[in-house]
Amino acid sequence: METSALNSPKTLELKRKDSLLGRLEVYDLDFPWVMCLFVPTAAFEDVHPLFVEELRLMNIEDWDAWEGIYEQIEALGLCLVNTNSRNSIDKFLLHIEGDKAWLRY
Repeated sequence: METSALNSPKTLELKRKDSLLGRLEVYDLDFPWVMCLFVPTAAFEDVHPLFVEELRLMNIEDWDAWEGIYEQIEALGLCLVNTNSRNSIDKFLLHIEGDKAWLRY
């Protein structure tokens, strides 16, 4: 992973292989988190239940179950693509709640 992959992006694409799942419009950096507005595509509906469950488990602090669900998310082979540089990030932690998303890598 290139450390410059997120240098001042305005938009990140959430992708699964060649499928665009959504766009993350960066609006704030709150180290170590990148705060975004999330705009899903229709393709996101296939993975949306995993993100709902991930956030639920995180909020109730059931860390063993959370690790299991996040392993399922990681197994999807998602990546983030910086629309400015086209650099790709394969290892990251992403939470999505409605139209809000926050990530770290």
